[in-house]
Amino acid sequence: MTFVKKSEAYLQYLELGAEGLTLPPFAENAMGYLVVYPGEVYCRAPGCPKAKEAYSSLNNLKKHIQSAHSKTYTVHTTSGGAPTIKEQQEAIEWYQKLLEEEEKPELPALPLKKDGTVHIKNMKEMVKGMGVSVPCGECKKRKKTRTCCSSNSQEWCENFDYFAKKDDKGKAKELEESEEESEEEESDDGN
Repeated sequence: MTFVKKSEAYLQYLELGAEGLTLPPFAENAMGYLVVYPGEVYCRAPGCPKAKEAYSSLNNLKKHIQSAHSKTYTVHTTSGGAPTIKEQQEAIEWYQKLLEEEEKPELPALPLKKDGTVHIKNMKEMVKGMGVSVPCGECKKRKKTRTCCSSNSQEWCENFDYFAKKDDKGKAKELEESEEESEEEESDDGN
């Protein structure tokens, strides 16, 4: 396991800990066994009261899973020995992916009016604030510059890539009536 323990991603995993990471729940392989990667020290079972505790070894983590979560998970037991190179590579890739997910910036919610359509003026202002051009390249290419950032161009407009489609609660982000009126004035200007 020396490759895993020396990898930068694994060292960051240990440094950030369960408090600093959003650990995904355990997955199962094709045979129905729990996938636990070499070097893991945190329980990823949903709702586990010991999820924030670091176990001293992978073996101790597996023992915890077998005793506390035996009805939910089946852990493949081995006779010991070092993990294979392939297992170590898969583990390093998992740690890297875990950290990449943590580093991704959260996208702002797409500004919508109460009727669920795009609030064009607010979207254009937000996009410009991000340093992105309006109209976008694809809208220019299609000669649809007036509809850039509108619901009509949502299928191709590149500026929609800078927004999440829903807020955290799964509801459209609603804006005040006064903002809707200012958007109507904006569309009358042709922008």
